[in-house]
Amino acid sequence: MLASPFARIAWTAAAVAVLLVAFMASGAPPLAMIVLGQLGPLAIALWIVEDAHQRRRTPCFDFGYFVFFTYPFSLVWYCVSTRGWRGWLLVFAVLGIVYVPTLIATFAWAVFSVIMR
Repeated sequence: MLASPFARIAWTAAAVAVLLVAFMASGAPPLAMIVLGQLGPLAIALWIVEDAHQRRRTPCFDFGYFVFFTYPFSLVWYCVSTRGWRGWLLVFAVLGIVYVPTLIATFAWAVFSVIMR
């Protein structure tokens, strides 16, 4: 088991980066890209739910469902309401970790498209 729930987000982002680069290089179907695009928000929703249970701040039974379908608003709300102004730093860190794989894959796609010509 990983030491921190936050580490799961980082490992998910790393796996998504590798898979996105491989799929873009091989010309995978768009459905695979859509599914991979939802793994980051899913990892964040799972982290929020686990963090809320640890802090004993779960407001309702369907909290995980609410968090996933109101992402990214729920990320901002949860981090700022539980950590105050420091929550904004966490929001930017989490969003950075989750969306860096897309930037890496886009850069790799641009490089592969130039090389393959």
